[in-house]
Amino acid sequence: MRPWEFVALFGALLLVAFASFGPIRRAAPGSDERKAPLLVATLCCMAAVGVLVVMLVKFVF
Repeated sequence: MRPWEFVALFGALLLVAFASFGPIRRAAPGSDERKAPLLVATLCCMAAVGVLVVMLVKFVF
């Protein structure tokens, strides 16, 4: 992958993560509707960190 592809993937994952916070705020406190968007946000953030680490390892070291 080229460096800009890593940056695009990182940005897309963060965009999905932050977009999933909307339904979390609209759901009632303690409801099950908060669990799925929170899981999506967590997984996307973890994947974005993984993309960042791979990019650093590939292009810096």
